[in-house]
Parts: sequence; structure tokens; C-alpha cells
Amino acid sequence: MKNSNKTILILILILLILQFTFTTLVSANDVKHISNNSQIIEKSNEELYKDFFITLLQPYTQKAVDDYYTNYLKSIPLVDPWYVKLLSIERSVTPSFTFVIKLEVAPYIGPHNPVGIDHITFNVNNRGDVKLETFEHIKSYEIQPGYQIEIKTWPPK
Repeated sequence: MKNSNKTILILILILLILQFTFTTLVSANDVKHISNNSQIIEKSNEELYKDFFITLLQPYTQKAVDDYYTNYLKSIPLVDPWYVKLLSIERSVTPSFTFVIKLEVAPYIGPHNPVGIDHITFNVNNRGDVKLETFEHIKSYEIQPGYQIEIKTWPPK
């Protein structure tokens, strides 16, 4: 009887250790999974906010591109939101609800033939007024042969 009791006690002890180990591993994986999901949600919210700002500024961005490239091309290049990168947002010192937003855009002609890279800076106040601060042409791309007829003067200086 003694050996049988010891064997049962050892089996119970092994089962308890296995149960504790399994529960600990599952809990650790659950925490890791929850942590990864919260990072995904945070990143998703950040991307959502960026996309929101880019979408709100889209008409102003396109107008800035129109005004610049009208001197160089007969057809105005387009700027789609997926070719816009939010470089920075800064709060102005005064008034406190004025923001300086800097974008990088890649305008294109035809079926997405890029013409250049530009940095556009806007000043946005709490009344919703959007003012173009600067338009900086960073880089020009060669215009594809089929679109050479679109050129007035190229590349921009």
C-alpha cells in the first residue's frame, strides 16, 4: 500500500506541476498576444490620423502642385493620397491651435509616371484656414517618352 500511495502522490505532484507550467505558458502567450494587438491598434490609429490629415489637405496639396507645375508642364500632374507622406506636424507657439504641417508629395502624369518629389508646408489654424507656407521642389524625374509633348520647360529649376 505504501508504494501505491507514493506512486499516486508522485503522479498528482507531476500533474500539478504540469498544470502550473501549462497555465503559466498560456497566460504568458495571452499577454504577449494582447500586447501585440495593442501595438497594432496604436499603429492603426496613428496611420488613421495621418491618412485623415492627408485627406483633409488634399485639395490644398493639389492646388499647390497645380500652381507650381503649370510653369513646366502642359498637363497638371496629379497627387493621390497614397503618394503623400506626412513628414511632420508641429504646434505653433501662438496661437496655440495653429499647426505647421509638412508633406512630401510625388506628383505624376499619365498612368502614374512620377515627375518629381516636392515638400509642401501648410499652416492650419483653429478656424480651418489653410495657408501654403512653402513649396520646395526636391527632385525632378525624367518625363517618359510618350509624355514629352506635355513639357513646356523641363526640369524645373
